[in-house]
Amino acid sequence: MKKVSLLITILFFVLQSCSSDDDKSVVNENIKQPFDVKYEVIFSEGLKEKRNYTVIEYGSESSSENYFLHNRVKIGDLSKTWTHSFTSRVAKMPMFLVVNTNIEPVSEGNVRFKIYVNNKLVQDKTTTVSPRTDILIEKFFGASYWVNNTK
Repeated sequence: MKKVSLLITILFFVLQSCSSDDDKSVVNENIKQPFDVKYEVIFSEGLKEKRNYTVIEYGSESSSENYFLHNRVKIGDLSKTWTHSFTSRVAKMPMFLVVNTNIEPVSEGNVRFKIYVNNKLVQDKTTTVSPRTDILIEKFFGASYWVNNTK
């Protein structure tokens, strides 16, 4: 009986590892330069901001010591998906990709962050947001991904 239970458990894990999910595609870790990056930020329907705008920061870095976000935009219309795409040509790898926001909603909702590398989804994270009283302190949250180039 123990052997049958063990066999069923092993079979379950093998079948789970073989299942595919197109929304959870993984980029091959051996990525050659140049490669394409796309960020998406999707706000749940009806989500409203306390201020007139929401800040989205996005960027990358190529050193594990120096993180930086080289772009910051303000958006006012949360009903549209925000996207930004670029082609990376950095000489130094690995490369850290990040996108985040500091939304201050008037009601509860969700913010979904997606990062694509070479048109493959590598990060898909959804965060629930609620109204806060300490809006004087910026609170950023989002998604990140390390792109490696193993030669």
